[in-house]
Amino acid sequence: MSKKLKKRKGEKMGKKRFGSLLFMFFIVLCSFACESKTGSQTVDGSAVVAKVGNTKITVKEFERKYNSVPPQFKMFFSGEEGKTKFLDEIIKEKVLAEKAKAIGLDKKEDIKQIINDLRDNILAKEMFSLKSDELNKSINVKSGEVEKEIKESNSIARASHILIEDEKKAKEILERINKGEDFAKLAGELSEDPSAKRNNGDLGTFSRGDMVPEFDKAIFNLKIGEITPELVKTNYGYHIIKRTEPEKEDIQNRLVGKKQTDALNRWLEEIKKEIHTEINMDVLGKIKISAEAPGAMPHSGMPQGHGSR
Repeated sequence: MSKKLKKRKGEKMGKKRFGSLLFMFFIVLCSFACESKTGSQTVDGSAVVAKVGNTKITVKEFERKYNSVPPQFKMFFSGEEGKTKFLDEIIKEKVLAEKAKAIGLDKKEDIKQIINDLRDNILAKEMFSLKSDELNKSINVKSGEVEKEIKESNSIARASHILIEDEKKAKEILERINKGEDFAKLAGELSEDPSAKRNNGDLGTFSRGDMVPEFDKAIFNLKIGEITPELVKTNYGYHIIKRTEPEKEDIQNRLVGKKQTDALNRWLEEIKKEIHTEINMDVLGKIKISAEAPGAMPHSGMPQGHGSR
């Protein structure tokens, strides 16, 4: 039975309705949602590899779409045969698009709105990325800031734990630790969290609220180097927890991320002032939405990658 203790968003897989034709077509469409990479062109990028009606498919378009296919799907288009197959998927896309325009689907209000939404989303992402790159060049975190964060912040922590289902066994291990036995060694040998075999119980760095409440409360009541004097019970069993010093690199990355976020938020507020925005609270108040969307993120747990059983 798998026990994942960290918050993680639920995912649902839809039923398979269509055959390989639409599956492959979906892969091509995915290229629009993926980050594209620059391919090394062996021929002129403007050379036409195929025509669909009056629409030309150039080498540049072919390579751009191929390079944007997620790596796990590229196996479907390997070799010379795969290259032809991939071109056929692009042609199918073009044919369907031309047929849709021929019967006026592009004139339907709901379709036009989807296209407008996609356009706005793409432009917003590109603008955000452009500004992020610009701001990130000016972000600087000094070593003194990292040291201060480690000593003074009580919103982040690093911990190791030993997880045992049986309370009696857990108490015996806690007694051995209190008598001076090495925490990491016991975690690697005895913890029932399988990840402990490779990390000696180390859960890495996490933020307040990332853990289930009992674990969260216990760890943030400890000082660096301290071990919980009593067992901590959660739905996953009994924990012996040791608070350890976060790695400086982890803290630096978090501080960089926070500074980046703060800088971007300030910039966004400035943009909102430049471009007049107003909200009709009366209308907003009449909009009804569900309190919790399907697949909403569950409550807390342990950091991802730990606590698997």
